[in-house]
Amino acid sequence: MSCGSGWYNHEGSWLTDLDIPYSYIRGYVERLEKGETIERSLDGIEKERDEIVAEYRQMIQTEDDNKAFDDAYNTIRTIYRYAEDHLFWVEHWFHTIWYKKIRQIGSVLVANGMINEVNDIFMFNRYEIPQLLTEVATAWALGVDIPVRGEYYKSRAAKRRKILTAAAEWNPTPALGVPPEEVAEPFTIMLWGITTDRVKEWLKGVDTTAGADLSEIKGFASSAGVAEGPARVLKMLRDIVDLQPGEILVCPSTNPSWAPVFTNIKAAVTDIGGLTSHAAIVCREYGVPSVTGCGIATAAIKTGDIVKVDGDTGVVTIVERAS
Repeated sequence: MSCGSGWYNHEGSWLTDLDIPYSYIRGYVERLEKGETIERSLDGIEKERDEIVAEYRQMIQTEDDNKAFDDAYNTIRTIYRYAEDHLFWVEHWFHTIWYKKIRQIGSVLVANGMINEVNDIFMFNRYEIPQLLTEVATAWALGVDIPVRGEYYKSRAAKRRKILTAAAEWNPTPALGVPPEEVAEPFTIMLWGITTDRVKEWLKGVDTTAGADLSEIKGFASSAGVAEGPARVLKMLRDIVDLQPGEILVCPSTNPSWAPVFTNIKAAVTDIGGLTSHAAIVCREYGVPSVTGCGIATAAIKTGDIVKVDGDTGVVTIVERAS
């Protein structure tokens, strides 16, 4: 399992970074010692789902609408079981193996003086890596003390690391380019939480996120309930070990490697995500209030701010700024 989204080498994995899985295990043990039940009743969840579906069916007036409802419901049940069971997160496994293998190649480049650190190999693109390997192989084939362009590659890696460091400290706008007049694509709306209204809200909030005047953020009402508490802004999963019980999780988005934290938080707020995003689904299952698709939450809210999350209306209020 990746320590993040599964897409980036710098996130690491549970294979080498044990802080995250051990912190989860510790949390489970603490709850068990308190007499809590940590297993969810899947049968109970399925029963509740079937009851809700039956109630909706009773509200439908026509056969055509009933067919449309059943078609949509059957499609969702076919597709989203992969999300519920995390069956499509195979890239976590694949990328963990892939990055491990690439680091082995990186160690060869370090040993031959081409780069300074193993992870510097990720500073080069797929066209440059063959050049690096060709130089190493050619130098080895020609004999001892054959000059290679190690200093050239080291300087390129160092320059690119500076660029990445600067990018990591930047709070980007929620989207780039000119937004369409209307967002209508279902996947974009339901999974990513990007709608015409949301884009308008993002655009209004972009200019105010740097100031102290912003006190309210809007998003999707993704999981019912209201909660208030100190915010913990997490942009990288490796910082999740700092999350304290009773805090409000504020993050760009969540994925299966975040799942165990939902038993400790009061509420969740995300920049990205619609009604069927990971954060929305898990929060509903655990009964945790959630507002998703806020766009600017991680830029507008700071760790320690007291925030109120209204999962019924989709409004996040910054009650008090951290001193």
